[in-house]
Amino acid sequence: KLPTLARIWSAAPDSWKTALGKDTEISWPIVIDLAHHFVPKLGISSHTWYKALHILGPSEAALALIVLDRNRDHPSRPVRSVGAALTGMVRRAEEGAFNLTPSIFGILSRDSGSNRGYDA
Repeated sequence: KLPTLARIWSAAPDSWKTALGKDTEISWPIVIDLAHHFVPKLGISSHTWYKALHILGPSEAALALIVLDRNRDHPSRPVRSVGAALTGMVRRAEEGAFNLTPSIFGILSRDSGSNRGYDA
C-alpha cells in the first residue's frame, strides 16, 4: 500500500517543490499538472509521456516521474535517462510486471534522514 500523497511529496525533488511553492496544498490534480510541466525539462518525448499516461494512468505516471527525477541522484544506481527509464516502466506495465511501490519507499527511505526544508 502506498503512503499518503503528502508523505510521498515530502520526498519529491526540490525542483518540483520550488516550482509549486510552499503555500500550495498538494493534491493529485496539482501533481499531475506539475508532471506535465516537468516532461520537457526531464528530456521525455511527447510520445513517451502520452504512452505512460495511457498505460500507467495520470497519477501513476506522475509518481513515476517524481521517482525517476529524484533517482537521478541515486547513490548507487542513478537514472541517466528519465525518458528511457519511463519507457522501461511502461513496457513492464504492459507485461503486467510493474510495481512502483518499492521505488516510492526507496525515495522515502533516502529522504527520512534529511530535512530538505519542507514539512512532510
